[in-house]
Amino acid sequence: MEIKGHFPLALYTTMGVGGLAEFFVAPRSLQDIILIQKYRSGEGCPVNVIGGGSNLIILGDVLSGLVVSTLEMCQISHAGSSERKEIVCEAGLPLKSLLGRAISEELSGLEFAMGIPGTVGGALCGNAGVPGFSVSDVINWVEVVKPGGTLARLGKNDIGWGYRYSSLGNSEDIIYRCGLVLVPEEPEKIRDNCQYWWKKREQQPYTDRSAGCIFKNPEKHSAGWLLERCGCKGMRKGDAMVSERHANFIINVGHAVSEDILWLIRQCRTRVYEKTGIMLELEVKLVGNEIF
Repeated sequence: MEIKGHFPLALYTTMGVGGLAEFFVAPRSLQDIILIQKYRSGEGCPVNVIGGGSNLIILGDVLSGLVVSTLEMCQISHAGSSERKEIVCEAGLPLKSLLGRAISEELSGLEFAMGIPGTVGGALCGNAGVPGFSVSDVINWVEVVKPGGTLARLGKNDIGWGYRYSSLGNSEDIIYRCGLVLVPEEPEKIRDNCQYWWKKREQQPYTDRSAGCIFKNPEKHSAGWLLERCGCKGMRKGDAMVSERHANFIINVGHAVSEDILWLIRQCRTRVYEKTGIMLELEVKLVGNEIF
């Protein structure tokens, strides 16, 4: 496990924006994660864990401390009965690879994840999903490594879940792997479900560089509808722009910098609040020294 200094992070985010990590490491095994957590406790070093970087905006020129990329942790296996199958996968496995494995095994329960970027660990931290379905619906257990290096298994009910939220995302624990329970289904039904959810995402700018949805949907209205109504579509600062296709996405149209993205986030939030009285809550994760 090699620790690298002043490592560029832009390639590790889907928006293509990010400064330098003071220190960077990509663990490949459980033992590597244990060593990181022992180091964290012993040195008091700040640690930021990133997966696919699909729901992440890194602020500032240098991110202090240690950045841990889980992308090398992507093993997957499965076992179970004829009625319930458990897939076990590590945190760095891309969500699309997990869905692909489920489809190939003719297992249902994850079709809603069609088109959702990122890794399993990121999906767990943010309880990724769509209206009516989320990752928490299929989780059985999650194994984490605590500061100090202790491995612990958390049952589904040991974790706090909510709309685009889980207590895992606010913890210093590092997710190692999880078990998901899926059910056998006819291949045609699984394929139809996947096509349904893929069509739902056609309105999103999935071919552009973005960090996904910027804001959570408040009650009664979608964030995208509110932002569009308040004239946010097409707003631009430098090479950062509110998507013309979906107003809840900020896209990188060239060489966007985090300061311009943050400016747009603030402007969008202010416009919606001034015109509707609704204060939008961030869905995207901001990491860095600047204060939102």
